[in-house]
Amino acid sequence: MFSLQKKCGLGNFLFNKGILSKEELKKAIDIQKTNSNKRIGEILREIDLIGEEDMLGQLAEYLQVDYIILSEIDFKLNEQNLFKKSSMLDWCFAPFKIEKNMVDIAVSDIYNFELHEKIKNMAKGYEVRFYLSLENMIIKFIKESYAKGAIHFEFKGRKEKFGEYLIKRGIVTEKQVQIVLAEQQKFLNRRIGELLIQMGMLSQEKTLMELALHLNKDYVCLKDINPDKSLASLFETSFMLQNEVVPFAVENDCVKIAISNVLDFEIIEIIETKLSKNNLKAHFYLAIKEEIQKFIEKTIPHPQSFSRNQEREEENVKK
Repeated sequence: MFSLQKKCGLGNFLFNKGILSKEELKKAIDIQKTNSNKRIGEILREIDLIGEEDMLGQLAEYLQVDYIILSEIDFKLNEQNLFKKSSMLDWCFAPFKIEKNMVDIAVSDIYNFELHEKIKNMAKGYEVRFYLSLENMIIKFIKESYAKGAIHFEFKGRKEKFGEYLIKRGIVTEKQVQIVLAEQQKFLNRRIGELLIQMGMLSQEKTLMELALHLNKDYVCLKDINPDKSLASLFETSFMLQNEVVPFAVENDCVKIAISNVLDFEIIEIIETKLSKNNLKAHFYLAIKEEIQKFIEKTIPHPQSFSRNQEREEENVKK
């Protein structure tokens, strides 16, 4: 049984702890007045007054509950068969540990007892413990850890983070990584690689090449590759543009595909499913998103206008 002992709002709680100034609290409250459907914690993250993980820790302390940072979890896909992916996404919960007769589950609303009962009924005899997490953390965890096509990727939470890997390789110094991590606290959902590029510590190409090595994936530079226009019909142009993917070569029955995020297992699953209908397989290569965009433009003339025309046609069909 959880106990809720809130004597003040979350904003005042953070102010009393010295985490927010009076001016910062007022700014967040003023924004909330015109966005009544948003919680104060969500607003504080959006305007970069508190980092994502810090927000989760403070919220858990405020609510007096346990919490979990899902990005640090090592959880094998084949250990989980209790819940449907669609249910987890719809209700925003994710099991992250199963041990004997106990399953630990992250939820974004720790006091939604109606949801708790639903989850317990689905848990097939397991006892359930609930932990607080943030909605976007849970959604990301589900998409990366539970995509059907991701099983052969052997996805696990990596114990060595990208910054630690770069230090070990001598690419950056520990001091540089500390500077980037401090900057990362100000931005929601900004990855360390993006910030290294933005702060001029590494080039975009060097960052992606090192990231590919870190993830044990392949990297491709699309600049000097001539597009095979016969591959353009494999996917809709709007799909390639929106998801930053493009096929660039084929060998036997394997299509080589450049993608800007090799850990977007949901998109990978969609691509593999599409290709399997033509008895084709996919091999994914990490690539710079701007190069993917230019490659699509070389493959398909005026892809942006094509995409807009396609959207108009779809709208007309709906009408």
